Amino acid sequence: MHKIFVALSFIILAQPALAQEREWGLDASDEDIYLLFGVPNTTDVGVSFWCKIETGIVSLFAPLPAKQTSAKFITVSIDAKNYELATTPSEDDNAKTLEAKLVPQDSLLSELQSAERFSLTIGDHKTVYPLEDADFANLMKLCAAKPGTPSN
Repeated sequence: MHKIFVALSFIILAQPALAQEREWGLDASDEDIYLLFGVPNTTDVGVSFWCKIETGIVSLFAPLPAKQTSAKFITVSIDAKNYELATTPSEDDNAKTLEAKLVPQDSLLSELQSAERFSLTIGDHKTVYPLEDADFANLMKLCAAKPGTPSN
C-alpha cells in the first residue's frame, strides 16, 4: 500500500502546475463598476472597463506594451471594424496603463456584447481577447447616465 502511495505521489508531483487563466468578472463598489479580464484575486489584468455608476462615461484601460513608453491611440478591432480611440496615461500607475473614454451608447460597446472576440492594437503590439462570459450588458446598464445627467 505504501509503495502505491509513493508512486502516486511522484506521478502527481511530476505533473506541471496549471496556471490559472484569465477570465471576465464584473465587480462593483458603492460608486463604481468594473468589468475585468484577468486572473481573479491578482493584479494580472489584461484589459478592463470601468465607470462611475450612472455617469454615462465608460473608460477602457489597457496595459502599455513593455517596450513602449507611450501611445496616443488604441485601435479596438471587432470583426472587420476598427475603432481608433484617443488615450491618456492612467494617473493611478505611473503611466503603465492607457485609458480611453467611451460612452455606453458607443457602437463599440454594443458590438462587444455580440462578438466572440476583440483585439487591441497599441503601436505595433496586438492582443486578442475572448469575450465569452464578458457581461457588457450589465456594465452598460449600470453605467448609463441617469436622465438629466450631463455627459463629459
